[in-house]
Amino acid sequence: MESFIIASIAFPTGLLGAGLQILEIRVRATLAARTFKVIRP
Repeated sequence: MESFIIASIAFPTGLLGAGLQILEIRVRATLAARTFKVIRP
């Protein structure tokens, strides 16, 4: 039972970490695109 609880906690945490990385990449990409648009309208 303990291993199931650990797995049910660890797995979503890993997914959340991966999701945050993807989100950070998207945010950086949009910021880069915005600055590029400002430089070249």
